[in-house]
Amino acid sequence: MKSSKLCSDWDGFDPNEYVAQVLAPMPDELPMIEVRDPRQIPALHPLRARQVLVSGARTPQEITNLPHAGHITSLGIELNPALRRLDWLAGAFPSLEALRLAGCTQLDKLDSLGGTAITRLALADMPLHGLGALSTMPALRILQLRALDQLVPDRVPALLELTELNVDNADFLDLLDRWPALTRLSVSGSTFPHRGLGAPLPLLRHIELQGVDLTTLAAHRIPELPQVSEVSVSIPRGELAPLTVLFPQARTVTVVASRPGLNVDLAPCRPCRSWSRSPCGALPRSAAIEASPRELFAPTEPCEGREPHGPRPSCARWPRVEQHPWR
Repeated sequence: MKSSKLCSDWDGFDPNEYVAQVLAPMPDELPMIEVRDPRQIPALHPLRARQVLVSGARTPQEITNLPHAGHITSLGIELNPALRRLDWLAGAFPSLEALRLAGCTQLDKLDSLGGTAITRLALADMPLHGLGALSTMPALRILQLRALDQLVPDRVPALLELTELNVDNADFLDLLDRWPALTRLSVSGSTFPHRGLGAPLPLLRHIELQGVDLTTLAAHRIPELPQVSEVSVSIPRGELAPLTVLFPQARTVTVVASRPGLNVDLAPCRPCRSWSRSPCGALPRSAAIEASPRELFAPTEPCEGREPHGPRPSCARWPRVEQHPWR
């Protein structure tokens, strides 16, 4: 069993025994430990955990009682309808570098985060109307904004040092000149093709498009992005040919089907006689190809059960892949 699973699903065990017998003996640094039961908090004392996710209606006092709080560098607070303020956070967690807040439905201001050393911030499903406080976070480099229905993108300030942005609202694309240092951009939603990019983003190297129809994207004459070297796409339809136009210099391309049973037409990318390390008529759940898009699926090894020079099927079936949010 993966260590991340062991660190998240331990509600049904005696907390002290579980820590002593399962978590403490782990040889490597522990991944994020999820705490759902208040009895689990004191049980963490032997671990000196650096990454903790607190889920449920825990009070600030309970959260600050996490053992070795000064040692924690990554903290998540989720599904907490009672949390209304964060003025206790900086003093209790002086080493904090990454913060995730999700489902804190009474928390509508982040002013207390000003001046902190947080470099990664993820916000989801909260009643935030503006994020002006981010301009007082000089160390912030990575920002994720998801399911913030009341947030107007124009109320997110200019962050000249921000290097990664992950959003699910295409209106942010009109404001990209506020974040000129972006090297990684992730956008989801079908409205993206109609908007384009509001800035050239010369430093952009990795782009992730979730649920975006590449054919429609190309049809709206979005300019090519030659500076992008890594592309990740989750596609609702099976047409890959626009990749070669939009990202002519990409060296790594990852393609994930956005729904089960999607047929992906590979023929436009490059004619080839076989797949690499894949059964006939099927591809892995996620294919990461170290090549230019025009060199995708270049023949390397014959697929199982087919002659090396036999005919190649024109499409392959891609199974569904679960998407995991950043923590």
